[in-house]
Amino acid sequence: MGAIGAERVRAYVQSLPPRPPVPWESLYGDAEPAALALLGRMLRFDPRERVGVAEALRHPFLAKYHDPEDEPECVPAFDFAFERRPLGKEELKAAIVAEIADFH
Repeated sequence: MGAIGAERVRAYVQSLPPRPPVPWESLYGDAEPAALALLGRMLRFDPRERVGVAEALRHPFLAKYHDPEDEPECVPAFDFAFERRPLGKEELKAAIVAEIADFH
């Protein structure tokens, strides 16, 4: 529940009656056990418990597609570090002017 930031959403989820998980095998009986194991690792309610991309690529189910010597990694497309830096009014004005100047 700690992964849910919005208090109202967390309260709603907590108000739902508990339900036992449905075994993947009962839904996808013809699937390979390794595929179902990976699916179970990917579809966790808490995103902090989900398997990461690099670890998922090393999973036995994906072994035939994974080449550790040729596995590109995506770099973040944007750096939003500036949003975490507190700015005063004048600093914010200067940052806005600089941003506008980049486009003109």
